[in-house]
Amino acid sequence: MITEIKDKQYNIAGISRKVIEKPIFEPDDGKLGYGIYDGTIPNNLKESSARWVIKPGRSSRAMELIDNNYQAIRSISDGSGYMLMILSENQLVCYPVKAGDQISFGIGYSSVDCMIASPDGPGLEMVELGTPVFNPSAEREVKPGDKNIPKEFFKIKKLLEQGKETQAFNILKKYQNENKK
Repeated sequence: MITEIKDKQYNIAGISRKVIEKPIFEPDDGKLGYGIYDGTIPNNLKESSARWVIKPGRSSRAMELIDNNYQAIRSISDGSGYMLMILSENQLVCYPVKAGDQISFGIGYSSVDCMIASPDGPGLEMVELGTPVFNPSAEREVKPGDKNIPKEFFKIKKLLEQGKETQAFNILKKYQNENKK
């Protein structure tokens, strides 16, 4: 099933929830280049939602999930870009995504993710449904130089923001080949 937002309802991988959104910050607020909309699900105290709107050539902050109780499913609802992630045991992956793709991503404990909008595209919109209700203390921002994050992560992020996909995926492939288990 294609992910979509319709009549204040998120539809992700066959899961549909009515959502009431409130902006945490808008894409034009400050210098981040993206917005986050927090969502509550009426009459459901066990789930929450979020929506990111990212301007072309910009990305979300890289965040690590540090709460082992929270888990979510995230998918693209509009635009095009990339989902850059670190899974368990420093497994670095990156997926090109575009509206209409039938792909979703599981977000779980210790995963790191960053959503990047293609610089020559319309931007990127991603939506998430999670359980239990999200609390900002469930994640932490990771930055270049973080000893637990491969330096290639931030190199790939920067190259994709600049539209240098071939270079980014060459770095990814080299990292994956050098770190096979």
